[in-house]
Amino acid sequence: MKSVLFIPVYDQAQEFPTVLRELKETPLAVDTVLLVNNGSSDGSEKLVAESGYEVINLATNVGDRLGPAARLSDF
Repeated sequence: MKSVLFIPVYDQAQEFPTVLRELKETPLAVDTVLLVNNGSSDGSEKLVAESGYEVINLATNVGDRLGPAARLSDF
């Protein structure tokens, strides 16, 4: 079984560089880090795209609609 660390990002350009640095410095017990740009427009989307991690870009902020029953194909 594979594991995924799913990190949603929405308009966090000031905070996200610290998160990225800590992600890269910390050994993680996961197979994949998946960043989800949740419709950011403050520069976070560029940080996500340039992070080196796998990325999903959502055109708009879907908020808590990404609950357990949601499928990304719904968006």
